Amino acid sequence: MVSSYLGQAGTNIRKIFDFVKNKRIMLFLDEFDAIAKKRDDANELGELKRIVTTLLQNMDLMPANVFLVAATNHHHLLDPAIWRRFDSSILLELPVAAQRQQMIEKFFYEKLPEYKIDIKTLVILTDGMSGAEIQSFMQALAKHCVLGGIKNNISQKQIVEIWLQQNTLFISENSEDFMKALYKLKKNGISLPTLEEITNIPKSTLDYRFKKESVDDK
Repeated sequence: MVSSYLGQAGTNIRKIFDFVKNKRIMLFLDEFDAIAKKRDDANELGELKRIVTTLLQNMDLMPANVFLVAATNHHHLLDPAIWRRFDSSILLELPVAAQRQQMIEKFFYEKLPEYKIDIKTLVILTDGMSGAEIQSFMQALAKHCVLGGIKNNISQKQIVEIWLQQNTLFISENSEDFMKALYKLKKNGISLPTLEEITNIPKSTLDYRFKKESVDDK
């Protein structure tokens, strides 16, 4: 829908609404913030304001035979006028511990039923992850087991190794972000010897850096 040509994005939006107006249909707009962002954003050009205005006008003219659904991961970016065009909104929170445990157990029961795994550690390490992120983490762990020839038992060390790979994929091991990831593992009960074995960073160095991270937290 979004075009680099001036005015074309608004035209594309109108075409979509024109296409569905005579149909009994559900129109689903994903990544909705791309066309419904706040118009008072100082970093955006005038084209965005025209796009949002066009969207609002078409939503106001939308007939009853069209059921409109929109989704975004950035609801805080949406223009306030957008919210008034919807009869209801549903906020999907991140899964709590019990939900994460259910997802993890279901995954391993279906994919690797013969393996024993430390569910408690997985539940702790997936705190703050979305359902999709948990799924990606579980798939990476399963691939590690199958391709690495690991039989029956998945150790805490192996779980932590995959978690660290997933969460530090695009950052240097010498960066502050990498140390923050290690500190999060330590706060979640992963021992210094385990972290030393995985990273080859001496326990004394890790302990010193973690004390600094602890001070920064305060």
